[in-house]
Order: sequence, then C-alpha cells, then structure tokens
Amino acid sequence: MKNTKSIIKIVVILFLLNTAFIPEVCFGKSQKPKKVKNGMVVTVSTPASLVGIQILKDGGNAVDAAVVVGFALAVTYPYVGNIAQSAAVMKRCNVFVSNDSGLMHIAASQKLKIVSIIGSTNTNYIHPWKTENKIASLNLECSLCFF
Repeated sequence: MKNTKSIIKIVVILFLLNTAFIPEVCFGKSQKPKKVKNGMVVTVSTPASLVGIQILKDGGNAVDAAVVVGFALAVTYPYVGNIAQSAAVMKRCNVFVSNDSGLMHIAASQKLKIVSIIGSTNTNYIHPWKTENKIASLNLECSLCFF
C-alpha cells in the first residue's frame, strides 16, 4: 500500500509540474466540468485518454491508468512528458513490457526485467542488453541483417 501511495504522489507531482508551465493558449478555454459515476480519464490527447479509459474498462485502477496515460502522452503529446520522467516511472516497474524502442533500452539501462515485443528486427543484434529479458518475436526467416 505504501508503494501505491508513493506512485500516486509521483504521478500527481509530474502532472502538476507539467501543466503548471503550459500556457492556456495551448488548450483554449476549459470546458465545464463533467460528473461521472465510475471514473474518467482527461488529457489533452484523445488517443492517450482512450488508452487510459481502456485500462479502466479492463479492470485496472487509477494508478494503472495514470502510468499508461503518462507513457501515451510522452508519445502523443511530448510537451507533457519526457525521457527523464518516463525513466522515473519505469524505475517503479517490476517488469517492463515494450516494443523494440528507445524506452526498452532505457529500461535495460536501469536493469529492469523486460519483455520485448520485436517484429521483423534481428534479435541477435537488437535486444535489451545486460538485463533479464524475454523476447516475443516473429522470428522471420528474413529479418533485418544489420550487415
């Protein structure tokens, strides 16, 4: 329970730091608040909000949704997220699941356990380095060779 409270504090602090410095011009005028019974996800990015909503629909809690939305915002609306913030959130993961991306390599640099989803990339060359990992790959006969 203590760990969950720490994560909630970090997410709230990151949110406040990010939104405090973004001018209202970026968002336009705020809309009238809406009340709901079961929960909501609100961001400046529709795709990021939809990801958070899906986490809640699938049985996740508010912290699960906040963490996933944070990663989604780093991609869909980079003004509210950055690599340092992503790395700080990733440090709290027991296992990091990612495609072959920069975030996968950042997780490896932090010695996290990683599950990598790799498509056509040659896994003999591209994989998480020097950390415990499992790779889900297509194992195509003709992957990128990197010669």
